[in-house]
Amino acid sequence: MFPKMKICHVSEATSGGVLTHLIQLAKGLDRDLFQQTFVLSSIKNPKLKYENDFRGNKLIIINIVRNISFFRDLISLIMLIWFFKKNKFDVIHCHSSKAGVLGRIAGILTRHKKIIYTPHAFSFNDFNPKIKNLVYAFIERFMARITTKIVCVSKGEYREALKYNIASEKSLVIIPNGVEEIIPDYKLNKIKWLKDLGGIGSEKIIGFVGRIDEQKNPEMFIRAINEMVDNNFMAIIMGKGPLTEEINELIKSLNIAHKVKFLGEVENVKEYLHCFDIFVSTSLWEGMPYAILEAMSAEIPVVATKIPGTMDLIIDGQTGLLVPAKNYIILKDTLDKLLNDTVSQQFLSNNAKKLVTEYYTITNMVNMIEEVYLGED
Repeated sequence: MFPKMKICHVSEATSGGVLTHLIQLAKGLDRDLFQQTFVLSSIKNPKLKYENDFRGNKLIIINIVRNISFFRDLISLIMLIWFFKKNKFDVIHCHSSKAGVLGRIAGILTRHKKIIYTPHAFSFNDFNPKIKNLVYAFIERFMARITTKIVCVSKGEYREALKYNIASEKSLVIIPNGVEEIIPDYKLNKIKWLKDLGGIGSEKIIGFVGRIDEQKNPEMFIRAINEMVDNNFMAIIMGKGPLTEEINELIKSLNIAHKVKFLGEVENVKEYLHCFDIFVSTSLWEGMPYAILEAMSAEIPVVATKIPGTMDLIIDGQTGLLVPAKNYIILKDTLDKLLNDTVSQQFLSNNAKKLVTEYYTITNMVNMIEEVYLGED
């Protein structure tokens, strides 16, 4: 019996899609071949402080702040170096930008030879100031020199890496995110749910699921809803984040609280998806959004912004509909047109389901990551 390969995951991001990804790896990797340790920050996910393990794997809490803070970053780096010195690993796998920097520096300083990095969406994007993109790209380019492999979760992310000269094609690998097939159990009665939310029970539901922050751009969704001609719908927002108060104030100022219901963070979004008639994503940047993957698997027609990552999934007019980022008028027109077009809804959702079922499974994702771990340096 060969000894198990020791894998250490490091992540500052412990919510949303990155958390989903980490859970999939924790549960999915072959336990006969791999022994996993998860070094996670509890700042965004305080519940982690009270966990004894991470889905049956060793859990270590080392807090890492997202924004640059010399003193706190130095403390986090020292703690990572100390931990890596005490516990030698075959692979260090860093997730997202901040842990990607600190984890890779700690890994190289403790002479770990195999260091993998998954950005889950690079920090540079078309909506940042040019100088900001130049700084972020410089950091990523420098860190790529001490990285064995950069895992891009979409073709869009891969193209962005090449566009900004982050690394050579040889150093990049595309491993798309995956989801389990979502089969509605219909425990939630849509009519009753609508009535509980203050509706009459016959409304169509336009859903938005995601962190309420700059990246997910919820303001575009709210302004599109405000402009819609059709009134027989209810818009539902699931999520929380730093812009929650601002978005609530916007809803009040537009006097649309009667047709926009802000539910905050919802534990199991999958139980509600079958009630949605349309799923909307207004993100400004993405790696490969789990929320869209899950909506497609649940056969909910998707309207999303035309950005890298999302465009891997949404083939306009075939597996969903694309609209320009930040253009709420075109989003409003698209929603008005699709809301009562059941033929188009069915066509888009059927094609989307087929695409996800064939190409975007957890099994495919996990198998490809295992190959990266086991491959030559």
